[in-house]
Amino acid sequence: APRPTNHTMAPHNNHWCAAALAAAVSVAAGATHSVVHLSVARRNVAMAATSNGVVVAGGCLDAEPGVGAYSCLSPSAVVDVVAADASTTRTTQLPGGARAWASACAVGDDAVVVAGGGTTAAKSAAADLVRVASSTEKNASSFITVSSNASALSQARWGVACATAGSTTYFAGGIGGPHSDYLGVVDACTYDASASTLRCSVAPFELSQVRESMGAVSAESGGTLVSFLGGWNELLDEPNSALVDSFDVSTGERSSSQLSGAAYWPGGARVAGVEYAVDNGALNARDSSASSSEAWTTTALPAPLSGPEELRLAPYESGGAIPSEHVPQNGVTIGDCLACFYGDATTSPLDDEDDVGREAKDSKKNPRTEARSPAVHCFNARTAQWLEPLPCSARHKAGGIAAIGDTIFVAGGYDPDDPNNAPTDVVDVFANVAEGVCA
Repeated sequence: APRPTNHTMAPHNNHWCAAALAAAVSVAAGATHSVVHLSVARRNVAMAATSNGVVVAGGCLDAEPGVGAYSCLSPSAVVDVVAADASTTRTTQLPGGARAWASACAVGDDAVVVAGGGTTAAKSAAADLVRVASSTEKNASSFITVSSNASALSQARWGVACATAGSTTYFAGGIGGPHSDYLGVVDACTYDASASTLRCSVAPFELSQVRESMGAVSAESGGTLVSFLGGWNELLDEPNSALVDSFDVSTGERSSSQLSGAAYWPGGARVAGVEYAVDNGALNARDSSASSSEAWTTTALPAPLSGPEELRLAPYESGGAIPSEHVPQNGVTIGDCLACFYGDATTSPLDDEDDVGREAKDSKKNPRTEARSPAVHCFNARTAQWLEPLPCSARHKAGGIAAIGDTIFVAGGYDPDDPNNAPTDVVDVFANVAEGVCA
């Protein structure tokens, strides 16, 4: 059972907030923070939300000495569903098997598709459909139903990004094969709510460049444009990518553009017809109908969100506060004015610049810095201001983020300052985030 710990958000005076976010406004006084817990601590989870509950699926259990953060020897099949009001958590299993590094997106009003992933030894082509019933059934066994197709994806792979348009979720890119076989394929999985079925096939379009670890932006309600942002391909001279591939799924037309800087796992969200992407040093924005690089506008991030300059420029790292947390689908829309992302702001530069390239190249791990502030960072599209951060009670690197209404959930992951990269079971819940902001 969840162990809630509630308190009203009071102004918090992190020493960098006043100086670096001088233009920011305070989060509404009615915003509240609570903590609930997953049934099992794990990192590299797949996470998405329906209108009825938040699904946290799979992940990696490893917490033993010598198991790196980019390995998974002990995968999990656990699915935790946190009710929309965070009052209860129900648990089931992924029928498609235990795995980490899967990708999850909501589709329809009541379902989440969990696809791909794997372990250090193997990759998965499975897609699991997790249906979450009305909140009135949150205490009933029928609250969660699951089904699976073991060969739903055209190729088994991890590092997949997903985005939804209408009743179809698109799973793009990733790594397949026994080695670093980077892919450009896009699989389309269509949900039939009346029949409770999922049908997957290869989409009639593909990425313009093979890569993994992309950000993603789903279509707005009734829209047909999905985008895949940035990414990673270690076989290239500069593995980080600034490329954006956008697809009008109604026509299959692809348009490609560039972010202001290269990043893998960048943040992405769509608010009131505007698409936002957060790379290592800038907030990129464009109208949802835009299809060219000239249409993007860029604004420098506040210094704590940018991270050290040497990491922003390092070809083997994502050093900004948001991409560096390696959270898939890192971006949620709150009301009609907020784009919110999980990030871990830094305050101190590295002592040895030579260590940046070596450690990052060897492990893609963000080298240690002296101070951090894990939090949810929200951009107010109406005022073009970053709000005061919502501080998390735990570090959630390689965790997940999702939202229901104006409540944000950040779950799982690990703290890289822990020598064993031990995963966390913490779910940070922020309610009433839009109160007094989007009115």
